[in-house]
Amino acid sequence: MTERVHSQKRCCAGCIAEVISERPFCHCRARFRFDRYDFNEFFGWVEDRFGVSWQILLTGDAPVPNRIRPMMMFTGKNAGRAEAAIRHYTSVLGKSEIRSIVRHGPLADPETPDMVLQADFALEGQSFTAMDSAFDHAFGFNEAVSIVVNCETQEEVDRLSDALSADPAAEQCGWVRDRFGVSWQLSPAVLNDWMQTADPEALDRITQALLPMKRIDIATLEHAYRGE
Repeated sequence: MTERVHSQKRCCAGCIAEVISERPFCHCRARFRFDRYDFNEFFGWVEDRFGVSWQILLTGDAPVPNRIRPMMMFTGKNAGRAEAAIRHYTSVLGKSEIRSIVRHGPLADPETPDMVLQADFALEGQSFTAMDSAFDHAFGFNEAVSIVVNCETQEEVDRLSDALSADPAAEQCGWVRDRFGVSWQLSPAVLNDWMQTADPEALDRITQALLPMKRIDIATLEHAYRGE
């Protein structure tokens, strides 16, 4: 029975891999080919046709807080800073916790023993994974991927902006970059409703008010939305 459950899970993971890679998973473009590894019974790291990377793995029978979670790899000048980033983020955002941190250990090369091999943490209840990699990668963090935080009040917008923004020149429309190079969008939750208005004039007013802003000013956007 246990073997059959594992087989069914393996088949399911393989099907997901094939859909994402749009070719049989044993022939896909991958950083790790789908196979059995020491750290997981069935794991693969593939890149889809949009250039997005996916890690697919079995989790066993234990409940998983979020089936899909972002993974952050700290490379280049940020290699070795994953733990500092995690501790900073969990201290700033609510409903956050560090669930586990596993380090590379003494046999790692080029990573140092204290670098993060894998960390599991949550921000506002959303699960994240992070790791350090000291290899020579051709990528790092940029604005192509950002973390959106829907803020309830101006006070929350201001507090998170002060805590996360490390590059004032990069701020635009509530978009900030932190000291680790990670981009965040700090947006008032009510803005989602305003931007979906069926009134084209109201939409134009709020868009014109939003575009010049660096830090979001909710009161100014509300006045624009209402035509005041």
